[in-house]
Amino acid sequence: MIRVLIVDDSLATRSAIRRALSEQADFEVLRPAANGTVALQRVEQDAPDVVVLDIEMPGIDGLQVLDAISIRKPEVPVIMFSGLTEQGASTSLDALARGAIDVMAKPASSEELPHTMTLLAARIREIGSQIISSRQAPSENDRRGRHTGAEVQAVVVGVSTGGPNALMDLLPRFSSDFPVPILVVQHMPPLFTRQLAERLDRRTALTVSEAADGDVITGGHVLIAPGGRHMGVTSIRGEKVVKLTDTPRQNSCRPAVDVLFETAADCYGPNALGVVLTGMGQDGLIGSESLVAAGSAVLAQDEASSVVWGMPGAVVRKSLATRVLPLPMIAGEVDRRVRGGHVPQEQETS
Repeated sequence: MIRVLIVDDSLATRSAIRRALSEQADFEVLRPAANGTVALQRVEQDAPDVVVLDIEMPGIDGLQVLDAISIRKPEVPVIMFSGLTEQGASTSLDALARGAIDVMAKPASSEELPHTMTLLAARIREIGSQIISSRQAPSENDRRGRHTGAEVQAVVVGVSTGGPNALMDLLPRFSSDFPVPILVVQHMPPLFTRQLAERLDRRTALTVSEAADGDVITGGHVLIAPGGRHMGVTSIRGEKVVKLTDTPRQNSCRPAVDVLFETAADCYGPNALGVVLTGMGQDGLIGSESLVAAGSAVLAQDEASSVVWGMPGAVVRKSLATRVLPLPMIAGEVDRRVRGGHVPQEQETS
């Protein structure tokens, strides 16, 4: 059983989350808290496995509660549940920088409520399961993929839970003369992705922006898929450009990593480099299969440095990862491959 504490000053929101989670056989929904003071008492008394925390509350707000939990109970993961506003998106990114494990946008309408609750339950389940149980480590035989070692012309990155902090670690490690584009799908709602791109742009020597439909894909430019839209790659008159679509969710996600990876495999063939970072679920698995089939390499973040080893773990278990690396080593490996320092297949190691 995963013990969940809900913290929100809105009775309607507390009730909606409680009803949805109580229907799950593997959740124990603890007494909810209507404010920050009660929340901190509940964390001490009821020992939750996961906390779902509102940001804007009277008195002690969500960020202050998060700070206190990070000091008193740093082993307890916190999912921030934020309103879909400019201020909510900015504060949510602050929360991630201060230790929250994930952020989710509150539904904007009653029609969106069922999907939001389903996604919230899935995130709690994967995060909680990883916290309260150990996973079997992949065998050494699962740590290799095959690729041709061709010139890398684009880097495509898929990331979800824990992603903003992972990107804040990864992207500033590249120098301003990094020669190829980096395209990123981070599972986040609208507004959040634009705020994330702006923050990353201030932190890295590269140019980072939220992608727009028809953007020409150029070296040294990082493009972040906009929340709520799939981002793919297509060719127009010899140029690679961004193609945004509103087709149905894949893996319950839009944007989906699979869309980016599959279109990159089509457009770049063996000349793409896939990177799968921390995240729940297995979005990116089918896309990684397409990249490997086209002759491209795929790097995966290791379990120890991942917040949730769902997405990279799925790739590793299918023997699609050319290398499995801790987060601080991934930028160096990407840079080496992009600039031509390929290792022959028989020398590849995890």
